[in-house]
Amino acid sequence: MTGITDLRKASIHRMEDAEALYSNSRYAGAVYLSGYALESAIKECLLLKYSCLNLLDLEEQFKTKKFIAEGAKMFTHNFEFLLKLSGQLPRLLNSPELMRAYLIVNAWSPSWRYELIYIDSRSSR
Repeated sequence: MTGITDLRKASIHRMEDAEALYSNSRYAGAVYLSGYALESAIKECLLLKYSCLNLLDLEEQFKTKKFIAEGAKMFTHNFEFLLKLSGQLPRLLNSPELMRAYLIVNAWSPSWRYELIYIDSRSSR
C-alpha cells in the first residue's frame, strides 16, 4: 500500500516531471503533475503526523477518531479535504499569498488526464 517512502518518491518524481514539462511550454501537463506532487506531499505529511505506515492505516485511524465520515477515502485528489485533515487550512485562509497560490493549484482537476486544455504561461506563475 502507499506508504511514506512511496509518497515521498512520487512527490519528487512528479515535480521533476512537471518541471520538465514546464520548461518545454507544456503548461497544462506541468500543472496537472504539480497537483499530484502536492497531493503526495500532503499525504506523506499526514502519515508522518499521525504515525501511520500507509494510507489505509491513516484512513482507518481517521474513521476511528471520527475525523472523517465512514465512506470517506484517503485515496482522494481533494486538496481542501487533505488540508483540513492536515490542520493547515486556517493558515492558508489567513494568508493572501498562500491563498493566491492555492487558487491556482486548486484549479487542477483529475479529469485533465482526458481533456485537451490550454493554460497560458502567465497564469501558471
